[in-house]
Amino acid sequence: ILWTGSLNFSAYGAENDENVFVRLESGDLAANYRLKFDEMFIKDRFGADSRPMTNTTRFNLDGSPVENYFSPEDEIDSRLVKLVNDADESVHVLAYSFTLNRLADALINADRGGVDVRGVFDEESSRENQGADFFQLQKAGLNVRLDGSEGLMHIKAIIVDGETVAFGSYNFTASAENRNDENVLIITSPTFAAEFEEAFERIYSRAQ
Repeated sequence: ILWTGSLNFSAYGAENDENVFVRLESGDLAANYRLKFDEMFIKDRFGADSRPMTNTTRFNLDGSPVENYFSPEDEIDSRLVKLVNDADESVHVLAYSFTLNRLADALINADRGGVDVRGVFDEESSRENQGADFFQLQKAGLNVRLDGSEGLMHIKAIIVDGETVAFGSYNFTASAENRNDENVLIITSPTFAAEFEEAFERIYSRAQ
């Protein structure tokens, strides 16, 4: 059994912030996370010292394709850019912190190509981080909003074509890509994606 998502283990985060916390039953997938845990806990390797530890990044969970990546070793940004580039109909983004220019460019290109690109970004992070891409996306004409939550909009997720979701602890930042120990799951399942779409529309409707 694996629990993962954007939730920090704090009472405030659980009660006040927007988060996702997902329970998955897969021995193979849990084994991947155990290898990553052992790298940090036993081998004392973190961040830039991390090495690829897993035998595979692709799984099948109840008939649905699942991909599992860790940073900084797995070049998550490249996979997310490809995911956005491959979108046919829609890309919906929930982001706490967003400074990855490559990913911002991919969203702009998708929008210009006729894809429904929408996003909600944490207001505090977007206003206080000088490298935040929110205003660049807004200036480019994308339908992006700042959240209206009293707490943090702490979810980090990209929903593509209503059927594929990339989510996890990974902020869309250079720090997450190059320095931090983070994880991302990409699950292709319309049923699973519908849960994220429902959350997205709820958060989007109250954002501005």
